[in-house]
Amino acid sequence: MRKLPSKVAWALLIILLLLEGGILGFMSTTEGIQLGYAYGQYRQQQNEEITQPDFKIKVNVALVTTDVTVIGTAVSNLQMDDFIVYDNGVRQEVSHFSRDPFPLAVAFLIDGSDSIRPYLPETQIAALSALRRLQPEDQVALFSFDGNPTKLSDLTMDRFMIGKKINRLTAGGSTTNIFDSIYHVARYLAKNARNRRRAIILVSDNCQTISAGHGANAARAEMLKASATLYGIKTPGINLVEPSDQVKWIASETGGEILDVSNPTSLPIALEAAMSNLRNQYTLGFYPSNPGENRSFHKLTVRIAADDRCSGCRLLARSGYYYAGVTAPLLPRNDQPITSRDSTEMTDQTLVQRRIFIAGTTDLDLTDIPFTVKTSEQTDSKGNPQLKVDLQINLAGTRLRAVGDKRVCKLHIAVFYSSAKGGILGSDWRMIDGLLSDEKYKRIMKTGILFSTTIPIKERKQILKVVVYDEENDKVGSRLVSVP
Repeated sequence: MRKLPSKVAWALLIILLLLEGGILGFMSTTEGIQLGYAYGQYRQQQNEEITQPDFKIKVNVALVTTDVTVIGTAVSNLQMDDFIVYDNGVRQEVSHFSRDPFPLAVAFLIDGSDSIRPYLPETQIAALSALRRLQPEDQVALFSFDGNPTKLSDLTMDRFMIGKKINRLTAGGSTTNIFDSIYHVARYLAKNARNRRRAIILVSDNCQTISAGHGANAARAEMLKASATLYGIKTPGINLVEPSDQVKWIASETGGEILDVSNPTSLPIALEAAMSNLRNQYTLGFYPSNPGENRSFHKLTVRIAADDRCSGCRLLARSGYYYAGVTAPLLPRNDQPITSRDSTEMTDQTLVQRRIFIAGTTDLDLTDIPFTVKTSEQTDSKGNPQLKVDLQINLAGTRLRAVGDKRVCKLHIAVFYSSAKGGILGSDWRMIDGLLSDEKYKRIMKTGILFSTTIPIKERKQILKVVVYDEENDKVGSRLVSVP
């Protein structure tokens, strides 16, 4: 057998030792890898190659991922090659791409200060609507804040319990500390929401009234460290200070945005848009060519490679990330849905009922489903006075889903009646549930849906609040009616 030249033998020995050390090193650290989702919390390892004169040394680099929301319509489904990612100004090779709907961990952060008290019922309606859009595997936590944040519920899949807590929300705090609240909720998500797409949905008038605790810069940094996205639903308010532009800045920096709702009845639509954006995101992954020091900040820029692929599209993505090369323990997935005593269907129906009740007990008219109301007095078979309530419901705000050659109709109708002084006397709940033939569908498209019910006359000058809710598209209309 021919002997290898001594220089070649030594080189091979060095390579074998390096490879052995790399393999053993990788095996010894695998147990310490956390499959955390987002800005590099997938602790998979990649061998970055550094070219040397005679051989290659391989070092471990953590995968960095970022979520991207595309606002607009592409000519076809976007693929990996359609995106360009820059890390600190240096173009990176995108090695991972997904559009799978990752489970969400959503923290509702709801303003409880006195300035939004008049709009609290609409805020509750919007939050209940958003709950219905969560998937069984999603988690949600509930926080309220004024001068300080208050955790009302830990992350849970029990939507029934969250719905009850939303129904009990109150407002009346004398101060508003938005940035400190965002900071603490971001830290909570970073610690408790593993393997999930993290987001904070802030419902507030965005008026910061005190400077205490952590400011806007610290809130932004904590959001980026947690790889959480901020979506803000800016509500009207009664304020002595101007809304803060820094809330909008934090949202933009984290890949979210602020949806300004001048009309409180549009809150559910705004929340629906935020939830849709969170669920329909692209996930891009890359191994940074220059990871730098552990916990160092990297500026991120994401673009569409060719303008003609998504002309006029707008991208929402984080402005940067904190590189985390230190691994953490891999946690097993042990987060099956909490069913409590209610099935998923019963929980969903309970949320529907709560939303109808809130719409029926607030003075504000909701206009998503237009309808007209006429009343007339009559008597029942025993001579007791009754009030006949006739509705004509316009189909403009409803969605009748096609099933074969028929249309599904699921409308909830509730009539709340109270005394002139505001005391609730009772309510009448009905549901229109069925399949409409094509002929009947065409007819009601012209006439609307006609509905009648009767309620007892318990006092003169009763006040009615009529609510129409469409279960198919989760929209609600309501009208306040005074009866002579």
